[in-house]
Amino acid sequence: MRLVAISASELRPDHTYLSNLDEFKRRIASIGLGDVEILPTLLRLDLSFIGYCVLGGRWSSALERGIQSILFTEDEAEYRDFCRKHGYDEGDKDA
Repeated sequence: MRLVAISASELRPDHTYLSNLDEFKRRIASIGLGDVEILPTLLRLDLSFIGYCVLGGRWSSALERGIQSILFTEDEAEYRDFCRKHGYDEGDKDA
């Protein structure tokens, strides 16, 4: 089993964020997933954790668009488009 490192950046139910990846590792270990491989993700400022991300480029942008086209409808691929469609304030990071 594997988890992507960006999962550690998700907003928690108490509207807080984990401050480091060690917290994430402890959290997943507490539910019996301590041996899960953590996969690095594309570097995103304020989301990624050093040591668990990779720099992107032209190849990664095309790959990311391809993945998004499978996972999301065309009008939701970008965060701003998702917010617009669902009536969220794009600037409200706690929404």
